[in-house]
Amino acid sequence: MKKSKNNNRELQIKTLTDDILGKSVVDNKGIKIGKVYDLAISKGKFPYVEGIIVGHNNLSLIHVIKFRKGLHLLPNKKYVDWQYIKKIENNKFILKFKKENVNFVDIPTDKRFIVKRILDEQLVDKKNQFVGRVDDVELIYSKYDNTLTVAGFYSGVSGIIMHIGTKKYASSMQKLFGNDVENDLIPWNTIKKVCIKPRKIVLNFVVKKYENIYAKLIEQVSKQFVITNDDAEKIINSIKPEIMEKRFGLESVYIPVVRRFEIFVNAIETKKIRFQYLKLLKSIEQREEKYNMLVVRNKKFREIIEKLFYGLVEHFKSNKKFDGRKIKNRVDFARKMLVCK
Repeated sequence: MKKSKNNNRELQIKTLTDDILGKSVVDNKGIKIGKVYDLAISKGKFPYVEGIIVGHNNLSLIHVIKFRKGLHLLPNKKYVDWQYIKKIENNKFILKFKKENVNFVDIPTDKRFIVKRILDEQLVDKKNQFVGRVDDVELIYSKYDNTLTVAGFYSGVSGIIMHIGTKKYASSMQKLFGNDVENDLIPWNTIKKVCIKPRKIVLNFVVKKYENIYAKLIEQVSKQFVITNDDAEKIINSIKPEIMEKRFGLESVYIPVVRRFEIFVNAIETKKIRFQYLKLLKSIEQREEKYNMLVVRNKKFREIIEKLFYGLVEHFKSNKKFDGRKIKNRVDFARKMLVCK
């Protein structure tokens, strides 16, 4: 008896710097070919990966970050289309064929690459106010259909700390700013445009002064060292990325699946469906502690939450229609579990 395709579906949350860059690329016999140095992505609200740049083993990830503006000039690097990628498994990109049967080509100039055009670029709002920088990118890998979809990007104080360059500095900055040291996940569909001259990414909203995490950092630095906000901003803006480490050993905060609902909900065009998801999000926000407990202890509740999330992802990936009745029943079940004592 054949297994149902839905039972084999599996989505994995991946971050660019931790799970993608520098990871091995091997052929179908397990022979190592090189490392991943960049991803080419399509256009759209939530783009998908179209191909990867593979570099030889003697090139380090530090070189990619240091020379990212001239990435296409680095030697011993080739581009491979996603159609040649069989799967991602155990942090390895496995090709469908032997190396000699894979079409490695020169890096195309008409593609948008994450490291070259997105990572570490400055973010500005609609009024051209500096908000921060792109510190990392979050992607969703579907094991079922072997697709890698961009969900959002991180920007926040910990990203700024990452640019300082040492674990010792990161630890001291953590103590200085306490629990505020964390990255904010921003949905990819908030990007209005990516500018090349000058290099910046424009977001489709306005951030009020001192209401964003970057502005709070400036204010705290100015108070700590008794300097003006302008001087504090100059100091922070002078910090340049020199090395890439896995968050300098800082522990990443586990974000429940439900937090990723927010990436997609505002883009739902069907009002009734959007209303159902918003009801669920409001209930979870009001009872966050109980939600966390249910996710850990109640298998049925966890499955319902995962199905709602997977439904959203499938909708945006393949234009699959929403089943309004199923969504309503699942939302009603989840909300009932949350309000029951």
